[in-house]
Amino acid sequence: MSLRPFTAIAVAAIWAMPVCAWAAPCAPATAPRPIETVRAFYAAAMAGDKAALNSTFGQDFHAIDGGRPYTAAEFGGLLDYLKANHLTMTWTVNAPQETVACDVAWANWDNHGTVTDANGTKPLEWLESAVLRWQDGAWKMAFFHSSKLTPPKP
Repeated sequence: MSLRPFTAIAVAAIWAMPVCAWAAPCAPATAPRPIETVRAFYAAAMAGDKAALNSTFGQDFHAIDGGRPYTAAEFGGLLDYLKANHLTMTWTVNAPQETVACDVAWANWDNHGTVTDANGTKPLEWLESAVLRWQDGAWKMAFFHSSKLTPPKP
């Protein structure tokens, strides 16, 4: 007896199952662009608002910044560090590129910002990227990466 009829039935049964039972729901076409979550992330950080910052993070958020890995709690702790050291940061999203694939998006951008301390304001630039997921009706950051841009050597 050949297994071909059983194989054909099994394949047909799998194709008949609703795919949505396995996949997360896609972001609707009317959803805000994922990069808007990144902008909200920066706005919260610049305001020192940990609750707003945490609202941009997905459940399993992690980051790499300055060559160091961070959990969501550790990343939020950077706001305490800035405040304790009287540092004011500005961050901006420039030339963003983003791609959406159903419930996952990835983006990269140039960040032209500043750091201000007792000695004045210094311009800084970073190359950054993020992976975001559509969760609970919003784009949430799952991963964030930042690399300080170093000027080319003469």
